[in-house]
Amino acid sequence: MEDNFLPGNDPNYIDWLKNYAVREDDVMQFTYPKCGCHFVNRIIALIITGGDESKLPPVKERYLNISLSIKNAREIFEKMPTLRAPYTNTSPLMMPEALIQGPNKVICVLREPKEVLVSKYCFQREMFKNNPKKEAFLKPIVSSVESYIDAFLAGTTNFGCYHRYIMECYNALKDRPNSLIMFYEDLVEDQGKCVRQISKFLGYDHSEATLDDIVRKTTFSYMKNASIGDKEIFGSLNSSVLFRSGGRGEGWRQCLNDEQAAMIDAFYTEKLKDFPLKSRWGL
Repeated sequence: MEDNFLPGNDPNYIDWLKNYAVREDDVMQFTYPKCGCHFVNRIIALIITGGDESKLPPVKERYLNISLSIKNAREIFEKMPTLRAPYTNTSPLMMPEALIQGPNKVICVLREPKEVLVSKYCFQREMFKNNPKKEAFLKPIVSSVESYIDAFLAGTTNFGCYHRYIMECYNALKDRPNSLIMFYEDLVEDQGKCVRQISKFLGYDHSEATLDDIVRKTTFSYMKNASIGDKEIFGSLNSSVLFRSGGRGEGWRQCLNDEQAAMIDAFYTEKLKDFPLKSRWGL
């Protein structure tokens, strides 16, 4: 992916990312930025621990973004014990081929494009406000929603074109028995059903009481208020920016007008013409 901008990474790290040794019990989550990576990571972690928060791995392991070379990601990842469950913002084409082949597990979460654009815009604007020195990570510097729309559709925001990401994930993971493709909107609208789907996919047979407890501990209200270590990662960043629950399809109205929304829908309808699941987003 020539236009997939990986913030802070050097060629050696990218080469390692494509060739690291995959373990049979790895659980990798593919999520483009602001598609629910921390939300789903917490669900996966609590499924693995049976809902026991005291058994959760350290924050640096639990919210490990393997697509970034910052914060010693490679060293942390390679030293992690069994059942590694990080996430990556890159597409499968940037990862080892063995990861897609199995028998490890892969979960991919996709989100409606306008919601991704607005959530990413709000997040990067807040990040820059809190730490203006993070210019490389915040490519491009946020000036206005109009300019951000242009950059997002052109694929010049960090991690590149979202439409290309969607197609690369779908084409690499479809029909793979070790892969599960989910929609962020489904997670928000019927979290209980999706938690059970993920649990079954990962091979766990938890009781209904345990699954209900996992659902409770992964609601947005719980994650915003619970001490789950996010400040260790994001510092003083407002939790409402970290956990924007705009999955019901109206969050984009915070920043976009109807004309902009129609233009973005038309753009993605064309770019995703070969994506058979796009009707989930009304495209």
